[in-house]
Amino acid sequence: MSPLANHHLPALAGAVLVAVGCTSAGSSGFPEPQNRGGASGVAVGGTATTSDEEGLAGSGGRGARSGETQGPREPRDAGPGGGGGASRGGGAAGDGSDATPRGNEPPPGADGGATGADGENGERDAGEDGPSAAAGAAGAADPPSSVDPADAGDATDAGGATDAGDATDAGDATDAGDATDAGDVTDAGGATDAGAATDAGDATDAGDATDAGEGDAQAPDPCAFTVSASLSPSIPTVVTVTWTSALPGVTTARVVYELSNTASSYLNRGGSAPAELGATEHETLLLGLKPSQDYRFHVEVSAGDGTTCRSADQTLTTGALTGIPTITRHAVDEGAQAGGFVVTCNGYGSSGPAVIIDADGDVVWATPAPVSCSRARLDYPGKNLWMLTTNPSNTGGDVRAVSMDGQTTRSNFSGLERAHHDLVALEDGSMAVFAWSSSGLDPESDLLAVAPDGTTRRLFHVGSNLYAGGKSAFGGNSNSYHCNSITHRVADGSFTIGDRNPSVFVHVAGDGTPRWQFGGSCANARTSSCVAGTWQINHGHHLLDDGTFVFFNNTSFGASTASNALEYGLSTSGTMAATQRKQWPAVAREHSDTLGDVQRLPNGNTLVTFSNNGMIYELAPNWDIVQTLGASAFGYSEWRQTLYGAPAR
Repeated sequence: MSPLANHHLPALAGAVLVAVGCTSAGSSGFPEPQNRGGASGVAVGGTATTSDEEGLAGSGGRGARSGETQGPREPRDAGPGGGGGASRGGGAAGDGSDATPRGNEPPPGADGGATGADGENGERDAGEDGPSAAAGAAGAADPPSSVDPADAGDATDAGGATDAGDATDAGDATDAGDATDAGDVTDAGGATDAGAATDAGDATDAGDATDAGEGDAQAPDPCAFTVSASLSPSIPTVVTVTWTSALPGVTTARVVYELSNTASSYLNRGGSAPAELGATEHETLLLGLKPSQDYRFHVEVSAGDGTTCRSADQTLTTGALTGIPTITRHAVDEGAQAGGFVVTCNGYGSSGPAVIIDADGDVVWATPAPVSCSRARLDYPGKNLWMLTTNPSNTGGDVRAVSMDGQTTRSNFSGLERAHHDLVALEDGSMAVFAWSSSGLDPESDLLAVAPDGTTRRLFHVGSNLYAGGKSAFGGNSNSYHCNSITHRVADGSFTIGDRNPSVFVHVAGDGTPRWQFGGSCANARTSSCVAGTWQINHGHHLLDDGTFVFFNNTSFGASTASNALEYGLSTSGTMAATQRKQWPAVAREHSDTLGDVQRLPNGNTLVTFSNNGMIYELAPNWDIVQTLGASAFGYSEWRQTLYGAPAR
């Protein structure tokens, strides 16, 4: 058995962006950011500074005590009872010296959280501190002589100081009038450094604090974020956003991103990436971004109580993709397009990467693929892209899984050495894949399930237990098997399997029991529900819940007869019946000997892939051409509305 190979590529690299923001829930659109106060004044050793970044309300100083000298005095150390906001004469930045508010900041000196100072006769309540605030405001706005001694006296000497000299009082400042509010000091008696308090008024009671520099911290902002972004070094159109949110009880989160150029005419302009919760630090991949384009993005979170927060917008620029095929897009009616993305690879007999193409025909994701890659599909959670080589001659399988950031590739899965043609996503994150059950040309197969860790299990056998075989394209065997396409129905765990040799489709329960057969001969059908078919050779298909069944009809192998898409309406309750609704050959009447695919899209359009010819047609409900995508060749193709979550079929 071949070992499971895990290749870990270098860590992500890129610029780090940090945002702190806060929003409240809005009734429509994005919530508006909340505002957080203004500058805080900090004075140490008689020097005042202002920190706008802190977003705190400005601190006032203490007012002059009744009977203290208003004129200049020599500075002295702030002994017991230092005032929290006092600063140099003439007013400190952030104290009461500036009477004009800045933007959304509260007016200086009007600190709504100021509390009374701890005076000689006991504690004072915040509601009793009005006179002190008045004294500070007067000292800031008027000359020292205008300070009302009665107001100044309300700023009592905290801690029981017997005279002004024991506290950092008006004598410690060059001008007592510049101290805006003695009540801003949380406990002058316990202060060791008057300049250490940025806003003593935040304390609930000045008498409770032991240090004028240690008022209660502001409540944390529940809408604070840290956000960084980096490009994948393997696929530089993939972005990892790493973020944290301070909001408690987050129940949903997403990262929203869009092109910065809002005037562009692109159909693919951005998207929304759902975020996984459970860790303190989150990593969210942004997928489907165009190469070499500027984007802006933000994080949105919601809590169970209805609180919604949105980070500030950040910007990024994606990198270029190299070694990708040239896609030629011809749009006939952009307004009728389904949008979304097409996942495909190079096709039988070709080499090149597996790619994801957006609605504008741009390759937005690419990774190396096996030669003759027939199918590329995302797994059910959308974490990995799986692909495999066609291997029609049973000469060696090659199955690979690549993480969506391109950083991890897994290959050489044990048990899948004979894998061939097709695989499909299962709900548990594994993939169901065909594997020839023996050597040689066109033997029967097994349907195996492989998990991302390489664990494989057998689901059921695919061969004579489900339907009678047919003539091999390699000649000589008229009862051979060549299963080549598979889809999965999540509702009941069933599968629909196509085989080119007998030109047949069978619907099979999850345990391998055949339910009905469509096509081939019903003479040897393994189920009583059967409708014979007249077409020759089939590949990719799509069964809808309403019984609509579309598939690719190659027609005779090696002939020039035009291949086409067929649509039938199936009735499988009671006696099975099938009604043909449409046969659509391409305008150019292309013939594809191998592969080929048909998928019905949610808006009623149909995606038809002529693999050998390198043409993908998107057709309107009336089968008119909406757009075409051209390349040298394609494998099967898979349309998806988004690159997150469950597949469309």
